[in-house]
Formats: sequence, structure tokens, C-alpha cells
Amino acid sequence: MKNRWLLNIGLALFIVGLLVWVHLRPPGRHKHPHYPALTALKPAGITRIRLSRPGHRILVIAKSGSGWHMTQPVSARADRFRVADLLHVTDASVHDSFTVPAAELGKYGLTTPLATLWLNHQKIEFGDENALGGLQYVLYRGRVALIPAYSFNPASMQIDNFYSSRLIEKNRKPVAFVFPKFRLTSHQGVWHLEPPDPHLSSDAVNSFVDEWRYARALSVSRYHGAKVTGQVLITYRDRVAHGANVPHTLVIDIIERAPELVLYRPDEGLEYHFPAQMGRHLLSLLASH
Repeated sequence: MKNRWLLNIGLALFIVGLLVWVHLRPPGRHKHPHYPALTALKPAGITRIRLSRPGHRILVIAKSGSGWHMTQPVSARADRFRVADLLHVTDASVHDSFTVPAAELGKYGLTTPLATLWLNHQKIEFGDENALGGLQYVLYRGRVALIPAYSFNPASMQIDNFYSSRLIEKNRKPVAFVFPKFRLTSHQGVWHLEPPDPHLSSDAVNSFVDEWRYARALSVSRYHGAKVTGQVLITYRDRVAHGANVPHTLVIDIIERAPELVLYRPDEGLEYHFPAQMGRHLLSLLASH
């Protein structure tokens, strides 16, 4: 009994000592090791992106005064969130890096990379995922590096994912809408409906206009040649272009209303796909009331 009592006291003292050591040990010893970033590039300084993948069209995105713009394979606005995801590879954590002879790059899937990404003039090539999982081989500046595998996800996306989902550019301020059955015109900041409807409040009209100004599609794709069933004309002023007070007209064609709303912008050659409920809000003032 006495030996067991002493053993319990000793065990208790050991646990107390261990807790004190954990509490008082120098800070930083328990932290994860610091991994260096893959590149010294800063996303803010990148103005041109080029993405090449076997079997896919080359994607080129350039920064302009109004944001990111796709220049290849088509000319279209690029989604800034997708671009930001793509640029996160610049500071991907390098878990290991080493040099290998060019003849041995095939061991890491780097003879024919899954993707080659140019950021300005610097090239990053994506190879295979490490056999242990969770890490991806990349070739950058002559060295093979192991970075988190999720860093490759944005570079593996289809081109359609890089189209901006916003229907109308942020810098375009609508001043008039012409729908098949009614018209909205802004005069000194107040929207007027033709023909007038006494049952619709100014708040309802303003909400309807905002639905259009901030509309974002669930998906965007190239125009497939479907028949146009209707049209919306939007007169707007461009806040960043020369001659900001000069009105311009944006044509938006209606392709489908159900089971989803599909709107087509001929100037971009793109279709914007919305859920049917969103379609009711965009095409009917009563639905916004």
C-alpha cells in the first residue's frame, strides 16, 4: 500500500511538472515550422497572366484600368475572385525544394506539366501530386518544389470559370431601361415608369433597378446560337471612360425564361445563366414589389 501511495504521489508530481514546463517553455517552440513562399512576387504587381494546359485553349488575362480582362481565347471580363485564387500560388508554402537533372523531371510529372502558369514573365510548372498526398510538385526557377496540392486547383479550372459573373460592369451607371412591356427612365436621380403604375412605390422601382445593377449569374458560358426570344436595352453612362456624360446603349437578349433565365450579351458573345426565381425578379417589376 505504501509503495502504491508513493507511486501515485510521484505520478502526480510528474504531471504537475509537465504542465509547468508546457506553460513556461519559451514561446515559438510549439509552433509549426515556417515554410518559405514559392515566389517573391506580389499579386498587386502582376499585370499579365498566361495559363497553358495540354488539351485546353491558352488563357490570357491582363489587368486594365477597370479590372482584369480576358484577352485569349476570347475578349471578356475576368472574375476578380477567380484571378485572386490563381495568384495565391505566389506565396504557396514550400515544404521542400531541390534541383534535379532535366532528364529526371519526368519522375515528378514535369516533363509534360499538368499546367504552365506565367505571372508577368515568371513561369511556374505544375507536375504530379506527391505519392504521400497533399503536396504537389512544381518547377520554378530551375528548382523542383513541393507546395500544397490545393494551390493547383485554380489552375485546373475550366475557362468558363474565369468569366466575370457580373452581368453589368460596376463602372456602368444605368439611366434608362427598355423592356418589352415597359420603360424606366432616370431623371435627376428619380426613376420614372412608363406606363405608370400607382401600385408600385419608388422603393420597389429602385430595388428593381438594383437587381439589374448588381446581378450575378450562377454560371457564364459562350453563346451557343440559341434563338433570341426578347430584348432589354439599357442606356448607361461609363464612370471611368472618356466622356463619362455620353450615354451608351447595352443590348441584352433574352434566350430562355424557364427552367432558367438565360441572358445573352452580343457585345461579349457570352450567356449569363440565372435561376428561374431570379429571372422573375429581373423581368417583372411586380415580382420585385
